[in-house]
Amino acid sequence: MERDLGFLSWEDPLAGLEDPKSELFRSTCHRENKWHADLIKEPHIQQFIKKSQNFKDYLNKNRTIKKYFRSGDFKFDVDAIDGDFKLHLPGLKDPIDVEDFVASPDGHYIGIVVDNSEGQETLTLQVYKITKTNSILQWQHEDVGGSIAFIGDRIAYTIGKSLHIHNELILASPTNKSDRKKLFKVLTTESMSIIQTKFSTFLHVTDYIHSKVYKVSKDGLEVIHNIGLQDHIIGGTDIIYHDSASQTYKSVAGIPLPPPSERPLWYSAKHGLVQTISDGVQKIWSVAPGSKPKVMLSTQVPGRIQVDPFADAIDAPYLRFVMRCVDREPLLGTISGKEVRIGKAANDMYFPRLQITKITATSADGEKVPGIIVKPKGTPPTNLLVYCYGSYGHPTPFTAVYQVYWPLLETGRWALAFCMARGGGDRSYEWIHAGRKLNRKHTVDDYEAIIQAAQEELHIGPSKTALYGRSAGGIPVGMMIARHPRGTLAAAAWMEAPFVDVLRTMTDMSQPLTVLELEEFGNPAVGPAEFYKIAQQSPINNLPDNGVTMKVILRTGENDRQVYAYEPVKFAQRLRGKKTSADVSGTKDPAGIYLFCGKKEGHFYSDDTAFNARIQDMAALDFWLSGLQ
Repeated sequence: MERDLGFLSWEDPLAGLEDPKSELFRSTCHRENKWHADLIKEPHIQQFIKKSQNFKDYLNKNRTIKKYFRSGDFKFDVDAIDGDFKLHLPGLKDPIDVEDFVASPDGHYIGIVVDNSEGQETLTLQVYKITKTNSILQWQHEDVGGSIAFIGDRIAYTIGKSLHIHNELILASPTNKSDRKKLFKVLTTESMSIIQTKFSTFLHVTDYIHSKVYKVSKDGLEVIHNIGLQDHIIGGTDIIYHDSASQTYKSVAGIPLPPPSERPLWYSAKHGLVQTISDGVQKIWSVAPGSKPKVMLSTQVPGRIQVDPFADAIDAPYLRFVMRCVDREPLLGTISGKEVRIGKAANDMYFPRLQITKITATSADGEKVPGIIVKPKGTPPTNLLVYCYGSYGHPTPFTAVYQVYWPLLETGRWALAFCMARGGGDRSYEWIHAGRKLNRKHTVDDYEAIIQAAQEELHIGPSKTALYGRSAGGIPVGMMIARHPRGTLAAAAWMEAPFVDVLRTMTDMSQPLTVLELEEFGNPAVGPAEFYKIAQQSPINNLPDNGVTMKVILRTGENDRQVYAYEPVKFAQRLRGKKTSADVSGTKDPAGIYLFCGKKEGHFYSDDTAFNARIQDMAALDFWLSGLQ
């Protein structure tokens, strides 16, 4: 299938796999799933899975913090591990998983955003009437954005023409879905989100290059800030934004902020608090007019502080938080005035202690890249797994050590290294942009440097090293496979929903996400220079014709709307060598490449399925690298 850009055209020999309804795609997934199932039957893998069940049961038994976050009379369970919320409602037996929540000023109605799409990754707004003893569903609207608010007695939400673009702001009666009006609409290349505070509602509109912030009322919108770039945080009555001229963060109200090395993540003007991140370490600062910012709370090591997201909207007198660190169980605490109290571990959980080692690597252009190594105390590990994401300005998920990777660490054979590559959100705004668009090579080079630094620190060679990346993390992992296809850097790779077909995806403007992500991954259609630079960081376009000798395990979901399932399916075929769509059905041997495509699963597997799937894949890595095959 030819792709013509005007200045260049090319054919993708595996384009026949891009139709998920085709017999070729379905038969290929069936064959791949069978090979994967055969792999999982290995006795060592089955033993690994069985042993890991104990820790899974422990987490499931203790992870829920009952009714911890609150919004007036409404209470939320919080998942101590991943931070998800469940809302308790009168008259309903079980709490409801929610993405967002808002209550009317009189408390008689609530709106919640839920994901009940069975892997389709669409959100639904549900509006309930609340009494002391019952909750009555009034109406619901599917395919909405993830943020909502009440403006007076009307509920505000966003809708759009495609899954990821919500460009219309709607006001509706909580009792009648038909009693609604369109308050505002922007271009289909723009997206919007709603922020509600105690006294005001704001609308953030961005085309991922520029942003505007509006104050919203029932009568219309008023622009209160026009920001040249999108990195900003609304903190109630004030806004923190990044000033590109000075490369610092500023407050619209002129409040002194933490140093530029600390990137703001959250802001409450009412409480005078700013949350920041630097090299993965998160802090909460006290800020006030005319005063020097002061650190009130720090994770000390890479971690996450999750502040009650609903407290500011109701003008709560204090804030509750959950603090998750890479080396310990989650801790509970409160911030009231200028006092911080850290209490006991959530549900008295106990996690075995880990040793944290900071490392610094020199990337190809001389930039110093931070990373950490996590390992059990005691016997030196023999195997290494190295993580990288490096996109969208997202901080590295260090706290997934216990949630995801503990089955490997528990063996005593494994260490885990995290790369804080450019493009990720572990450092400054400049750090994020140094890995975007045509700078994606920096992300890839940073990852390679950290892999080598971790190997040197632990005295572990390539034959005992595995790589891990999911989604956009598929680019750095995929490029390591392409650069070192014969296992000279790592022996194996583990990839979940990997974005690996950058060139073809970013030239397909019929995909909604492509338009939104031009500012993240670049636009190959601009001209030959951009095309070739992006092509150099598109993993599937850089694999050798004769395939790779590394072991690779991949997972995808047939309902994935962010990285379509055909990308990892095509990548698995290409890892085995140069093929055309006609050759695929004749493949008789997995050749060390194993792919699983989950039915009714999306970009993120459901919780229980995800845990079991990851145990299987980690068991395969342990089987391969521990010399047990």
